[in-house]
Amino acid sequence: MLISFETLPKEARIWIFPSSRLLNTDEVEKIANRCSSFLQSWTAHKMDLDAAFKIIDQAFLVISVDEKNTGASGCSIDKLHQFVKELGTELSLSFLERLNVTFLQENGETKILPLKEIEQKIQREEMNADTKVYDITLLSVDELNFKFKVPLSTTWLNRYLMN
Repeated sequence: MLISFETLPKEARIWIFPSSRLLNTDEVEKIANRCSSFLQSWTAHKMDLDAAFKIIDQAFLVISVDEKNTGASGCSIDKLHQFVKELGTELSLSFLERLNVTFLQENGETKILPLKEIEQKIQREEMNADTKVYDITLLSVDELNFKFKVPLSTTWLNRYLMN
């Protein structure tokens, strides 16, 4: 059952799907329509899931489930990933590419680059320990609210910083 993202409890489970490129307005609208339809009928063991979605900074699709009534099962999570894969194919992009890094440029704009380019930007000192990056490893709504944009130095990317 589709519910509002804002009504989710802080412990609700999330999946963060980073887009391989920034989304345009038409794509955001199409994603919203498709997610609404999918989540309205998404189930686990024939039980409705209380699920919501959010598109953040034209770069992330976040799906969440309030598991207090029904928890997501292996099969329902597989259905979610299949849906997201198909959605990416429809839009000629990927939401499953984990070797891209999304960060905020100094001007506040969101940018998506392959990891290799991030390494080079750090080496050239175009990014530093304070550069805000998006952490896609979060597991709850509460984490999403407070730990999504963090300094590069607090993520696994800190290994590329020069000491």
